[in-house]
Amino acid sequence: MKKLLLLLLIVTGSFLPIHSFAQAVGNSMYGNDNRYNYQNAEELTWQNSFNVTREVMIDENSMTFEVNGLFNRKADAYLAIFNMTQVGENASVANDLLNTRYQNFVNEVAAAGVKPEDIFLDMVSQVPIYELEVTKKFFSKTYNEVPKGFELQKNIHVKFSKGEVLDKILTAAAKHEIYDLIKVDYFVENTSAVYETLRDSVIAYAKRKTNDYKQLNVNLDTVYRVLTEQTSVTFPIDRYSKYQPASSSSIESVGKKSGLTEIRKPVVMFYNKLSYHNFDVVINPVVVEPLVQYTCKIKMHFSLKKPVETKVQNHYKVITPTGDVKTIEIK
Repeated sequence: MKKLLLLLLIVTGSFLPIHSFAQAVGNSMYGNDNRYNYQNAEELTWQNSFNVTREVMIDENSMTFEVNGLFNRKADAYLAIFNMTQVGENASVANDLLNTRYQNFVNEVAAAGVKPEDIFLDMVSQVPIYELEVTKKFFSKTYNEVPKGFELQKNIHVKFSKGEVLDKILTAAAKHEIYDLIKVDYFVENTSAVYETLRDSVIAYAKRKTNDYKQLNVNLDTVYRVLTEQTSVTFPIDRYSKYQPASSSSIESVGKKSGLTEIRKPVVMFYNKLSYHNFDVVINPVVVEPLVQYTCKIKMHFSLKKPVETKVQNHYKVITPTGDVKTIEIK
């Protein structure tokens, strides 16, 4: 039986209201180039695992095809993590200074609706700071390291449910010399319901696809088997990519490099969602803000019904004079 090629351009999806607000992923993005470079081999391998199989493989006995689905889901809650560093002449002084800044920050964000129970102070490290002390001798000097103070680090975990609150949290943090936003985590409640909705949509698409085959006189067995089912989730922090403007100098200045001082070109980060061209089903396709992206892929195998072969044979029954019955085949 020849292979059957069927292109279905049906994409199903539901459009839910999406509200725009400023987002941040934190400064941790600058410390891992590979993670945010969507051209790296690991990323391409992951994307290839969700490539849509447009060609349906059919032999004399079976047929196999895949259906891929994507669900863009807005987060129900967020967690911003800030780093605080404090230096003091001893451990007690450093701890008192840091706790004062922390308490002032807690009081400041309370006006933005962040409750004290939604803030957690995480102890990270406390290390001594050493400086060089010179010991003079008759004909030489000796440099010795001696403790001169302590450096204390703690992280502040701030939970909030509305994206616009992050701007107020950043402003309050800056007032109290808290500048390092490490990252922002996204949380979705009841993820099992998200996967169930996505899986139902993928299966519904697959059923419509099998009905289309039946209209082409491809008889499918009523019982199918799901050979593989693969699910995954991608958070916004994993989808930020970077680029740097390629043009820096004008054409006229090419031959005037003598005395040229080049300025630092900033690296620009942007949210780069999963591309839709790898998916048959996309739920909530319009993306304004960074969202959590859930994926589901199923591979389906069908047994084809074979036509029943019937043979018609013509024959006669003859009764001999002795009373015996004989069969005479006529080809």
